[in-house]
Amino acid sequence: MLVALIIILAGIVALLTGYILVYRRQIRSIGEQLAFIAEHDSLKYVEIQLHSPEIRQVSDTCNQLLDKQREMSRQTTLHNEEINATIVSLSHDIRTPLTSLDGYLQLAEVSEDAQQRERYVGLAQSRTRHMIVLVEELFLYTKLLNPAYRIELETVDAAAELMSSLLAFHGDFSQRQMEPILHLPETAVPVQANRHALERIFGNLIRNYLLHGAGELEIGWEARDELVTLRFRNALKPGASPQIERIFDRFYKGDTSRSVNSTGLGLSIVRSLVHKMNGTVEAKLEDEHFVLCIKLERAEQGQQPTKEHSSYGAAHLAASADC
Repeated sequence: MLVALIIILAGIVALLTGYILVYRRQIRSIGEQLAFIAEHDSLKYVEIQLHSPEIRQVSDTCNQLLDKQREMSRQTTLHNEEINATIVSLSHDIRTPLTSLDGYLQLAEVSEDAQQRERYVGLAQSRTRHMIVLVEELFLYTKLLNPAYRIELETVDAAAELMSSLLAFHGDFSQRQMEPILHLPETAVPVQANRHALERIFGNLIRNYLLHGAGELEIGWEARDELVTLRFRNALKPGASPQIERIFDRFYKGDTSRSVNSTGLGLSIVRSLVHKMNGTVEAKLEDEHFVLCIKLERAEQGQQPTKEHSSYGAAHLAASADC
């Protein structure tokens, strides 16, 4: 009886010893697999042979950490690629007007014709103004990237600000021999916004149309519930096919040839400013037209418009403002 008990105990001890050895071997294997993955930057996962609850929990946790580390690495790679692309884009955008500026100044210096000198100086001044716009956009964009940057909101007449911005581009519209089609009320359109931010938003949208749009620029509005919607619509240039999902990305340019004098920051700044004012902005393609809608909070219940600057009826107006 005693002998049998000793044999049973010996068997149990042997089994436990064997299990502990296998357990230790599995732990060692997990460590070796992790070392291999780290050394060779491998995409392998930790595999186990001993399927105990504790070992499986360890392997699952290790594999989850590997997934997170790989995602962080992927995001870092994308971020670095974006930084490199940004540097290349900025280098080109800064170098091109500087090169032109230098060339025009050299031509003005050697030219003996007064009219030609005046022309070259004018072109140089144009390049200088382009540089100023570029630097201002970069400065504003870097400020908007800061989460702590806040915009003071007040009651602003969006219609009046839009009309003021359109008048600032009167010369550009005259060169195109066209006027924008407006569906705006003669009464105020009060919104919760910042006057300078709205001026920048409208200026960027008009400039975007002048650079990339075709046909007539159509602007509509609609007040519904607690929101005011402003809708900008224009035809696309022949052959243009902008990637609408990237339209608000920084430095995105629909014209990859870079023949257009644009930083690629205009619509990205529009989105950031609208969001800072608790609004939303979206863009879409509609029957070969580019459509962009901005929604801002109404400051108060506005009056119904008494007259519209448009030959269209009220039904068309409401439809045009729906993005």
